[in-house]
Amino acid sequence: MHKRQHFLSPQRYERFLEHDQESRAFLRNNHLQADSDEQEAVFSGKSLKGLALDKLLISYTAGVDFDALPALLEALVAEYGQLQRKMAVYAEEPDVAPLNLDDVEEHHECMQVISLCILLGRHDLLERFVALMDNGGYAEQDTLYEDLLSRVLPDRYDVDEWYQDYATPLVQTIYATSPEQAASRLQGYCEQWYEHFLHASWYDTHGDDISGYVGYWSFEAAAVALLYGIDTRALLHVIFPHDLLEHARKLPVYHAIRWECLGDAEDQQEDEEVIDEEDDEDSDEDFAYDIKAAGVTLSDAIDAGNIPHLAQALNTYDTVEAILALDLAGDAQEQDDAYFDLALALLGWVPGPGHGLKRVLRLVNRDPQKHAEQLYDLLRHVLLNCKLKTSPDALLEESLNAEVLRAELAQIIMAVRASAAFLALDEQRQALVLSDLEQAGEHLDDLIERIDERLMPWLAVQRNSSAEASGSSLRTPAQTSKPQSRRVDSLREHGTVSTHPAATDAGKLSREQINPAATSNWLELSLDDGKLGGVPGAAYKVIFADGSIAEGHLNNLGHIRLDGVPFGPAKVYYGEDPRPYQRQPIKALGSSAALIDRDLRSLGFIPSKLDRDDLYAETTGRIAPYCELNALWWEWASARYHGH
Repeated sequence: MHKRQHFLSPQRYERFLEHDQESRAFLRNNHLQADSDEQEAVFSGKSLKGLALDKLLISYTAGVDFDALPALLEALVAEYGQLQRKMAVYAEEPDVAPLNLDDVEEHHECMQVISLCILLGRHDLLERFVALMDNGGYAEQDTLYEDLLSRVLPDRYDVDEWYQDYATPLVQTIYATSPEQAASRLQGYCEQWYEHFLHASWYDTHGDDISGYVGYWSFEAAAVALLYGIDTRALLHVIFPHDLLEHARKLPVYHAIRWECLGDAEDQQEDEEVIDEEDDEDSDEDFAYDIKAAGVTLSDAIDAGNIPHLAQALNTYDTVEAILALDLAGDAQEQDDAYFDLALALLGWVPGPGHGLKRVLRLVNRDPQKHAEQLYDLLRHVLLNCKLKTSPDALLEESLNAEVLRAELAQIIMAVRASAAFLALDEQRQALVLSDLEQAGEHLDDLIERIDERLMPWLAVQRNSSAEASGSSLRTPAQTSKPQSRRVDSLREHGTVSTHPAATDAGKLSREQINPAATSNWLELSLDDGKLGGVPGAAYKVIFADGSIAEGHLNNLGHIRLDGVPFGPAKVYYGEDPRPYQRQPIKALGSSAALIDRDLRSLGFIPSKLDRDDLYAETTGRIAPYCELNALWWEWASARYHGH
């Protein structure tokens, strides 16, 4: 067997199997504490169902053959039937459902079971399980539930509402208007999936070998990809069961499936009709976009470089607002804050990561106690979204270059002069904006220094990457020696850089034979950002007990397995991607309203339905951003397609 998720160690798997047998024996020979025999039967039934579900999940995670999974699935469906009967007796309600879709964890469990039945081609088990849920009142109640079933079972329902927010981007995936959009939305769903289950009983159980981790899997994402013909070749995420999807696609019953546009053709036509109208105030539609969700979409597209004219409009808005705020600043602290804000507005003009870098620094500055320690984690995600192979240190070093920015200031001024945000000002304020921009060029070193002053204490609490590998009896921690920028070097000279562990590491050294001289020893290395997002391409260096060294880079999932390594304790060091950041120059673009509207329409928005000021304030981070809803602002995908 070759495990399918690197979080699972052989020892954890063996302990689970032992615990499973012990728990079943206990439930056979003992009664759980309850107020009645009927209630005890329900408690026991839920425990047995939970054991069956966990065994199926951990078996898949551990790498068992596909042929072994249907029997485990059949045992699980049987336990749901037993549980339903016990619940019916206790509740004196014959058709009570075994799962409550109002509960997010149980809703997801239901989708998992449905999806596993689909992926394993067991429509007979699917019918048995769905009958329990349908009879319990859940037929024609949930879009995701029905859209999974409608492709494999007859006489299902068309529903336009669903119980849980986590399902929103997956429903939006099903109703995408192009294969490319469907693939992109499925990727977004996988990226936000883990954080939606923050309060689930299984959340964060992979952190040690004691908790009840059995695997983190989005089988429902794979089932949607299967049933709706979505291309997943570019999808990279640890929670997506690629091999199970490929197994399912080989089943004869699914051979004819191809992608098709569902239900959005009319919506798309309506949008086109509205676009063609010179005055769409007569439109019957009366709605407003979710500005936070729209800001997420814009930020995503800016990082990808897909909306250059709209990105410039955002930068001009941000720059003008920063200058006007500076003019209104009163005391010394307000002025210092305003100068810092103006410096960030100028930093946002840097093509590619400038927008994300600006937002991150604004976020950390808004609440350093909460976010400062996460600065590098946030910047890593900016780099990932921009598809840049470099380090946060290199990004900061090249972006905070006053000399380069000064040479490009003429391009910024040219873009500002032609912008709608500037032209909407009276002559006095226009003169103020141009005057302050000219002065900013003369004092760019001071502006960058203001960023440095706030950045230095944040850098001092950054968590350097560290790791440890285990041998037969010894665990040896190792501190990293990763490349640092001059800013960090200057801090290190004063002894202020901390060495907290940065990302979650799972370096495990194992051997498959007792003979220490055997060559089948292997070492698995993995580095994730604490949110199940692997750190792709991270450099590693391993020093083995015999003095030999292995160096390289992790794969696209932040993972690698080294075979044939020497047995014994090993030291593992992780570093950032050593490649330099090649900064692109700032260039003024055309700023006509038509070009900006075209960028908005390319994202699926109707320009006349957007409040530009609110949208720009949200997207630039000038107001408290949506990221305050979660610990890290890069959990953007949780709101990406939130709109039901």
